[in-house]
Amino acid sequence: MIRNRADRSRSHAKTAARGAGLLLAGALLAGCASVDAKVDVQDLIQDVRFSEALEIATERHEKRPNDPEVQADYDLARAAWLMEEGRQLTYDSRDAEALQHFEAADALLPDHPVILRWVGKSRAELYESWGVKAFSAEASGEFEEALEAYLRALEFAPGPDSVLETADLAAAGIERVEQAIAYRAGRFEDYYTDGVRAIRRFRTAEAARDFAAALKYDDEAVDAEQRRTEVQGMLAEERLRIAAELEASGLHRAAANEYRIAQLYGPELPAALEGEARAEIEIEVLDALDEADRLLRRQRFDEAFAKLDEATAKTVLQVEEVAAARAGAEQVRLTHIYDTAIELQSDYRFEDSVAAYDELLEMAGGFYDDAISRRDTVVDFMAEAERVYGLYEAASDEKQRLRHLRNLELIWPTYKDAEARLAELRANQAPSSR
Repeated sequence: MIRNRADRSRSHAKTAARGAGLLLAGALLAGCASVDAKVDVQDLIQDVRFSEALEIATERHEKRPNDPEVQADYDLARAAWLMEEGRQLTYDSRDAEALQHFEAADALLPDHPVILRWVGKSRAELYESWGVKAFSAEASGEFEEALEAYLRALEFAPGPDSVLETADLAAAGIERVEQAIAYRAGRFEDYYTDGVRAIRRFRTAEAARDFAAALKYDDEAVDAEQRRTEVQGMLAEERLRIAAELEASGLHRAAANEYRIAQLYGPELPAALEGEARAEIEIEVLDALDEADRLLRRQRFDEAFAKLDEATAKTVLQVEEVAAARAGAEQVRLTHIYDTAIELQSDYRFEDSVAAYDELLEMAGGFYDDAISRRDTVVDFMAEAERVYGLYEAASDEKQRLRHLRNLELIWPTYKDAEARLAELRANQAPSSR
């Protein structure tokens, strides 16, 4: 059922990837209008330059979020980028991740035939993969594992119009495995296993009925009741263990889900209730960090640091992560101020440049890269410009004044009225130079 992708050569994969990218680009761009002739997002997509297209489209979208044409190019660039990433994941046999990318692209460009084909391809690959695992487990007598694998395969089963086998294959496998379990365990164990399976599927009412039926076929009803309680406790403990591992790894969203599942087996389980409460707090912290990062990229520093303050106040388990995020944000802000000071200096806005350098040095504790020497240079330029302008004002003839203004032009051409005075003197001397 699964193709052997390991035999594909690297050159063939690259050629196929570019060819698929060109085909997708052409299909996605059919009928689309251009937003900006200067740098056309759609031209970049046509050239299979998806990352550049997305970068430009994102920048324009941030500047013109309400422009429908900009939004269309933005969605198109995101979809093209997702499709390219998904294809690469497919070539690496990472079909589950690829499917997530293709489905995200489908959300941006719903029902696009090219995207739907790749969604279908990934689902078919996953269907085949889980089917092989199910067959292998069934052949080894691992019926519970086989059942779970068949159920996963069923999630990705192709529709009736597919040229591949339909969901009947997985359904038949499920039926065979369930019959094997029933045959091996007998009527009591049949109902008992059905009850356990129902719990794992979070069908608590169905599980209660299965265990009640099992009790009818067992004279030791008390033992069966104890077994039911024991199984529920074991499942709850397993979920708690998984949740604790996820929590320790910083995967708080996944941990919260496991704590909730544990409560299905023990509604009043203190560890599950407390764990979910902890995880929910840390999820809020993660959301605050994500929002802070988004604000930083838009250079909305005050709002970003407000979000970081919120995360700092809430977190219990992510203190180091929040501190690292704040340190990174500080560096981003300092770099922005430093770059701004240099731009102001280059634009001869010396007073503003010095103010920016002062702000930077104050925030950085008195030192940042070469900011001190750059600031001193700007201050020297300002002092020298003032001195030369004084010489210009004190000069007794036009020739000396012109020389001083030309020197001032090299230092600070926009100082006071130097530009206008220099133009005037040059105009006065123009006839004599002919």
